[in-house]
Amino acid sequence: MHKYLKVNTSSTHSNLSHNSGNRIRFYAGFALRDRNGVALGSFCVLDRQPNQMTDDDMSLLKGLAADLMNTLSDENVKRKKCEEIQQLNDSSS
Repeated sequence: MHKYLKVNTSSTHSNLSHNSGNRIRFYAGFALRDRNGVALGSFCVLDRQPNQMTDDDMSLLKGLAADLMNTLSDENVKRKKCEEIQQLNDSSS
């Protein structure tokens, strides 16, 4: 999961310049692919303003995307994370 797309100003990028109705000006994301390499989507951040991400920001985004794919592809991990989320929700009520 090393491929990413980062666009600081969408008006200058051909893939996003047509999104003027949504007013997306900034996009940074990593492709999510299954074990067979099939594209499932992307894990990304968007903004209505032009923006920048540091190398540390991109590293964190990459790690979160990798964690998501690990969770989705492993039933034991998925179950454990769902239980953790439920505990957090229960404790905040």
